[in-house]
Amino acid sequence: MADTINRGYPKPVVSHLVSEDVLLLMQTFDLVDADIGSILLALNGKAAVGHTHGMDDISGLTNALEGKAPVGHTHAFDSIEGVSGTASAPDGYVLAKVAGIWVPQSPASLLGAHKHSIDDITNLQSALNSKLDAANLATLSLKSAIADADTFIGLDSVAQNAPKRYSWAAIKNGLKSVFDAIYAPINHGHAMSAISGLVEALAAKAALNALPITKSFDSGQQAITSGAFLAIPHNLGVKPKIVQIAIACVANEAEYVAATDEIPIPFGPLMAADRGVTINPDETNINLRYGANANVMYAMSKSTGQGVALTNAKWRLIVRAFA
Repeated sequence: MADTINRGYPKPVVSHLVSEDVLLLMQTFDLVDADIGSILLALNGKAAVGHTHGMDDISGLTNALEGKAPVGHTHAFDSIEGVSGTASAPDGYVLAKVAGIWVPQSPASLLGAHKHSIDDITNLQSALNSKLDAANLATLSLKSAIADADTFIGLDSVAQNAPKRYSWAAIKNGLKSVFDAIYAPINHGHAMSAISGLVEALAAKAALNALPITKSFDSGQQAITSGAFLAIPHNLGVKPKIVQIAIACVANEAEYVAATDEIPIPFGPLMAADRGVTINPDETNINLRYGANANVMYAMSKSTGQGVALTNAKWRLIVRAFA
């Protein structure tokens, strides 16, 4: 006798008469009925294929959804784990990973020191082609003396370092402005009272009292102006016994050298009635009047001995007094 493959139900024997297998078939039908009954009972506990559920029917679903973000939500960079400092980063910064954290950095700091070929920089080669080749500088002729009109190349710091030409006259004026603020002129003078402790120290020198000359004064360089009157305080306390005058060269003329040469001159007219200086000192001031001539001073050339009417602006008057 054979059984069914899946459930093992007894099967009729082919060689038997139907009457001989009636009990066997009844047994088989009971087994089938029991299995179908179990299936129907199981199906009664199942939902339909097309059924639905309310959210509350699904355990924990509502609470789980409340912990989720909306579909259209956004995030700030700094709210992302591993990212920091983006909110305050300037425009143009990029994110770079530093010690495991993404932080904003400037592109220059990330690139660091690096190089480019000339071809990498737009128009650089054409700009260089328009410049004077450094190798040619050594072939230029040398000039032994610099003139005010000579020019030099420099960068203008107030115009994004644009290249500019500067005259030697402008450079000299700039240097003069700097040095004038730091240093006094070479041919300058001081009143004794302007030198700390000098008057007191000299007063303590009893031996000097016996000398006929105990005090001195130097006016420093005074501008020479045609026809002008000057009252120069001498601080001697008495009328000077001796007064001397000289002129100092401040710009080369008649072979005299600026800041080097000084010429003593006499009082009164020089070669003409309206040239020279008249001096009239008193207990307080050295009073003087310049001649009205356009060229107040007159002197002989240092190299030829020829008379020269000196240019006022190229000389300064110095007055020295003694008492």
